[in-house]
Parts: sequence; structure tokens; C-alpha cells
Amino acid sequence: MHVVADAEGRPVRLRGYMMDITDRKRTELELEESRAQYRSVVDNVKQVIFQTDARGRWTLLNPAWTDLTGLSVEETLGRSFLDFLHPEDRQRQAGLFLPLVGGGALYFGQEIRYLTKAGGFRWVEALSCLAVDDRDRVVGTYGTLTDITERKVAEEEVLKTRERLRHLLASSPAVIYSREVADHFALTFVSENIRTLSGYAADEVMQAPELWTRMVHPADAPACPTRRSESAREEQRAASTGSSSRTGGPAGVRDEWRAVRDTSGRVVEIVGSLVDITDRRRGEEERARLSSAVEEAGESIIITDPKGTIVYVNPAYEKLSGYGRSELVGRNPRLLKSGQHPRNSTRRCGRPSRAASAGPAPSSTCGRTERSTRRSGPSSPYSTRPVTSPTTWA
Repeated sequence: MHVVADAEGRPVRLRGYMMDITDRKRTELELEESRAQYRSVVDNVKQVIFQTDARGRWTLLNPAWTDLTGLSVEETLGRSFLDFLHPEDRQRQAGLFLPLVGGGALYFGQEIRYLTKAGGFRWVEALSCLAVDDRDRVVGTYGTLTDITERKVAEEEVLKTRERLRHLLASSPAVIYSREVADHFALTFVSENIRTLSGYAADEVMQAPELWTRMVHPADAPACPTRRSESAREEQRAASTGSSSRTGGPAGVRDEWRAVRDTSGRVVEIVGSLVDITDRRRGEEERARLSSAVEEAGESIIITDPKGTIVYVNPAYEKLSGYGRSELVGRNPRLLKSGQHPRNSTRRCGRPSRAASAGPAPSSTCGRTERSTRRSGPSSPYSTRPVTSPTTWA
């Protein structure tokens, strides 16, 4: 609009035009709303949204930065991001940032530690992209920072737990293993102490499953397929087998396993343990030989507890006394007295003294021959010279 004057310069009228700007105003309003929505998203998102210039100085940060570090956006803008990194991470990050802005990569992701105002640090997943102008010149970076501290703490705790479990399994006298039910009962885990039992390292056994079969003694190998198929049906089972180590030495092994089922009751895994029972077997065999020797001995043998109560007699004693084992066990040797020797001699020779009961002591022989009565009665006594030997009771 402008003024129109006459010949003398006096304004006589206004001249102008009107333009419809409804569409432009609508566009401006929409743009303003869009900016407000963008700002609302940026301000309220939990992730830190950032921009830096080509030298790594912050040019944009949203309020999530304050939530993450405790530092205000105002006191941070214009400073290098390196100033806020954990000292142990700075040098490495500086070396990574320069190639990034030099065009060496368009995208970069990493896990680093950012310092907090309180003096601690937070683990952050940083995702960065290059920012370029219309001439494809690098002008900086932009991206997000996501707080992953809780996840890192959980991961570290899992690692510590695994390490503790690994140590416990390695120190355990039992070898722990697991197998899949499918795929021919393939091993899925075996503890490191398998080396002590077999001479093979856990990695060797896992990488070469045939070693597991090789460890089974040839005499027991034919029964293994049957046991494996049964283990998929039974809830729990144990078996004692022979085992051959890498060095060729035989060993006795107790193999005990349990079926692991899913929520539908289907067996999905077999978890078991191997325990070396070689020493136990040798002890059992030794005890069996000793028991056989005592049972077959020609000498009469009677064993009492510390109170003098009979707990065992061998067949030779049964034959000599005429009493059966069931008649003597639980009784006192006094029932065998013939009455033809001093009253306290049977007590003195029939059970160990207090000093002898306290610990091992050499065998001793009573100073006199004793006369005892057979079951048939006083008319058929027999003479013995007892030899006592203290026994340590568990």
C-alpha cells in the first residue's frame, strides 16, 4: 500500500493490494507445532540426544544429559566430550574420534563410561553418526547416549557368579556334566575336573565326544546305550561302572543323573555327576577279604562294643561254645562263665580296659586260662586263653 498525491503534492488517496496468505500462515503454524513436538520429544526422551562440531565440542544436548550426569546443559555446551569421559577411556576415545570425523567411518557404536557430578560414573552406549553439509564436508557428529549401567552391573555379577560356579565345579570331587536328549545324547557341558578323573581336559572332551565313550571300561561299554535310552524315561538313576583314564589306569566311577523336564513334562536335558569310587571299592574289597578271613579262621573270635556287649562271633566260636550267633549278639560274655575261675576274670579279659578304649594299644593275653561253659551245660566246660585287642569305634 502507498499514498497517491496530486500535482501539488497533496495526498489524495491510498493505493494498494491485498494478498491471501492463509496457506502461508497455516504452514507457519504447522511448522511451529512440528518444532514444539520435536522439542517435546527431544526434551522428554530418556536417551541423551547430542550434536558436536568437528572438534568434538558439544553443540546440542537434551535434558536427559542432566539426568545422566547431574551436570546442566548450559555448563556443558561448548566443551569437548572428552572432558566428561572416565580417565581410563579418554585416550582410546580420542584415537577413535579423529578417524571418525576424518571420514574413516560414517557410523560408530561403543560402550564407554561418562563421569557424573557426584564423582562416580555411568556406563553408556554411545551411537554416533557423521554430520555433513551440502558439500559433503564433515561438520561434526550427532547421535544418542543410552544409560546401560544396570545392564553392565548385572553382566558383571553374572560373570562373577559364573567364575564362582566354575571354581566350585573345578574344586568339587564330582565331575558335573549335561547332555541333550536329542542328537544322540551329545554333551553340552562338562566341568574342568574331568581331567583329574580321566586325564582329558574339558575342552578335549567337548570337541571330541568319542573320548567320553573311550573313558568307559570295555567291560561296561555295551551297557551304555541302554542306560542312555533309559535315562530319557526315568526321573533319576545311578550306576557304578569301570573307567579308563588317559594314562590307561582303571578306575571305579559312580555315574548318577537326573532328567530335566520343561513345563510340559518333556525331558529336555540330562544332568549328571561322575564320582571316583576307586578307593571306596578297594576299601570294600579289603573289608570283604578281612571279613572272609575272620569267618573262615580256625581260631574263635568274639568282638564286643566298649560296654562289653557282644556284637560279633565267628563260626569257630559258635562251634566251640555251642551257641548260635543270634543267641550271643547283644549279650555279655559273662553268660559263658563256668564258675570255676575268679569272678572278675571274665570282666577283665572279656572287654578292654578304660585306657585301652581311649586309643589303639597292642594286643594282650590274660594271665590265666579261662574255663567257659558250652550251651550243653556245666558238665562240658572248655578252656581258653583269651587275647584281647582294643578296636577304635567310629
